Amino acid sequence: MNVKKLLVSGIVAGIAYFFLGFLFYGVLFVNETVSSVVGVNRQMDQMIWWSLILGSLLYGVLAAFVIGKANITSIMSGITTCAVLGFLVSASYNFTIYANTNLVTAKIITYDIAISTVMVALTGAVATLVSNKIK
Repeated sequence: MNVKKLLVSGIVAGIAYFFLGFLFYGVLFVNETVSSVVGVNRQMDQMIWWSLILGSLLYGVLAAFVIGKANITSIMSGITTCAVLGFLVSASYNFTIYANTNLVTAKIITYDIAISTVMVALTGAVATLVSNKIK
């Protein structure tokens, strides 16, 4: 695997994932994805930004890694592959949290799984597009 392709496409895809997260979780579906448990969600001025940015970059690198390992060059294949990746990772995490805690509801995990699937699918499109541009 080409390390330059992995890092560049992963970083760009991670940046896209970060901004998609802001759009989906911070603007469009903010009321549907907030836990009703008091004190669980941080206010904007309490966010740990380095951790959020690192998590987004790592998801971008994961998408780029999968795109590279699967030798995907078509944007549609990148979207489809990463949609499956996003669904499986998000669903496994959400169902485990739902089973073991009182932090989320069935409604919240439904929204989160759907949003994550779309976000990772779009991140896969970005990773594929950038990877195709790098020689």
